This record gives sequence, structure tokens and C-alpha cells, in this order.
Amino acid sequence: MPRHILEGVNCPQEAGMEAIAILMAIFVALLAGFLPLILSGKRWKAAQARARVRRLAEAKMNARLLRLNL
Repeated sequence: MPRHILEGVNCPQEAGMEAIAILMAIFVALLAGFLPLILSGKRWKAAQARARVRRLAEAKMNARLLRLNL
């Protein structure tokens, strides 16, 4: 419906709907801002697990080399 036809008509729910729209926009913006941080935490944990496996493999290899030298 064209805006000029409804000019002067005030709906009591209109202010509430605007407030909900603003809160939803803020929520979506915050979620979009923190989503990369959450995902990077998963990547960080995976990198830490790979580094731990690599250190264990190096420690086992060093132990074998030490046994061969003794």
C-alpha cells in the first residue's frame, strides 16, 4: 500500500517491531563478528593436536637413535 495513504495512521505495534528489528540487526552483527573467532578456535585446537603428534613422533625417533648409539 502506498505510504501517503497510510500517513497519519499510527499502529501501536510499529514501535515494538522497530525495536525488535534493531535488536535482531545487532545480534546478527555480533554473531557475524564472533563467528570467525569461534571457528579459529577449532582450527587452533586442530593445529595443537597436530603439533603434539609431531612432537611425540620426534621424541620416539630420538629415543630410537639414542638406543642405537649406546
